Amino acid sequence: MTAQSNASASGITLTELNTETGRLALIKQLTDNGLPMVDSGAITLVVPDDLEKDAVIFTGSQKRATTANNDLNFYIGRINVISCRWLNSTFGGSATKWHLTAGGARLKLYIRQQPDYLETTDGNNWNHTYSVMMRAAAGFSGWQKTWHSLGDGAAYAS
Repeated sequence: MTAQSNASASGITLTELNTETGRLALIKQLTDNGLPMVDSGAITLVVPDDLEKDAVIFTGSQKRATTANNDLNFYIGRINVISCRWLNSTFGGSATKWHLTAGGARLKLYIRQQPDYLETTDGNNWNHTYSVMMRAAAGFSGWQKTWHSLGDGAAYAS
């Protein structure tokens, strides 16, 4: 088994050409047994708000963006775009990081405390108040079917 990575070694910025580099790296990932991934499914490009406009333009335009040619846009229907405010630099993220995920990526919601339901009733006016308390965390259980770039053009260091 050879070593694999799901990160851009050079922090490539988000462009149409670099999206193709990431897409190819994503779909060429191998299982832990060294076999090709089965059924990658739909690919999603996950970006902070700062990159949403460019991502939508070069994945959703009828023709290729940033070219004078009248080429077909290969990415229509192949790559979906999701923008997430929690990835922004305002919340400790980055304005340049971008991610690709393939269908079946093991992104998970971990329930740390099961929901606890509480109902109280005001005896004077019979108003009911309902409360739910629970704890959860988002994460992933494996690196396959995900690919990431810092998007800053700098070499990656773990």
